[in-house]
Amino acid sequence: MPRLSARGRGRRGVTLVELLVAITILAIVGGAVLSVLTQQQRFYRDANEWIGLRRELRNGAGMLPTELRGISSVGGDVTEMLDSALYFNANFGSAVVCARAARTIDIPPTNLTKHTLSSWYTQPHPGDIAYVFNDGDKAGSDDDKWDAFTIKTFEPNATTCAQAAFLTAADVSPGWRITIDDADPNVSAFVQTGAVIRFGRPVRYSLFQPTVGPGEPWYLGYAEQTDVAGVFTPTDVVGGPFEDYAEDASSGVRFAYFNAVNVPLTNLAQAASLARVDVVLQARSTAPSALSGATLSDSTVFRVALRNRQ
Repeated sequence: MPRLSARGRGRRGVTLVELLVAITILAIVGGAVLSVLTQQQRFYRDANEWIGLRRELRNGAGMLPTELRGISSVGGDVTEMLDSALYFNANFGSAVVCARAARTIDIPPTNLTKHTLSSWYTQPHPGDIAYVFNDGDKAGSDDDKWDAFTIKTFEPNATTCAQAAFLTAADVSPGWRITIDDADPNVSAFVQTGAVIRFGRPVRYSLFQPTVGPGEPWYLGYAEQTDVAGVFTPTDVVGGPFEDYAEDASSGVRFAYFNAVNVPLTNLAQAASLARVDVVLQARSTAPSALSGATLSDSTVFRVALRNRQ
């Protein structure tokens, strides 16, 4: 019978106890690693939610102050003041008068060879407001004012500005002719050639629900008027979701209005004295926190002083 060598006799297998100990240690280490990885995954998920919240707040905080600073309260730009919505005429372009009649105003082309006298980020259309500078009949500025006209038609005109001193022979593109609404008074005889025109469009910023119903999210929305009938475009989402609407400080978007001495304004009849708009935005996550299970939320507050108050 063959005999095992001494070397062969020294080999031994893993006992059941040792195997169980090894498996237990592996399970403990693996469980700890898996727990760390799970926590890391939850942390990064929450971090991504926080980044999203602050991005939505920046969207609102970046757009609203730019729009609000340019409006004129004394000029009647503000048309509705609510706690969750603000309606006003937003400036979107400017031009100069190169010719006028009782019911029409002509402005230069947008592509002059030497300079730019007509400029806008979207072309004016019926329903927009043309604010025309009226120098008045006095030498001083006491009677200077902005005359507001609702645009009835805005069309190219081949003969517009043909004799204007600030055009050259190379400027052959058609200019534009504004016909004012029938309900407006005639263009003043004191509106001079070269008078500035600024264009305004009725817009609305508001807290709204794209899908109305309990539990549906709320957003900061933007809409603009499309015609003289006062019809607004469908509301576009600017930022959100935000906290639900409420008649207190917990509302997702809240507007507050003040005059120059910090007295709150509560209705449109006081709009001419509007000097500052405070805006509170309160964003919330669409899903609960992966770490705590609570809804994530963040907020920002900014105050916008209107520039055109006199």
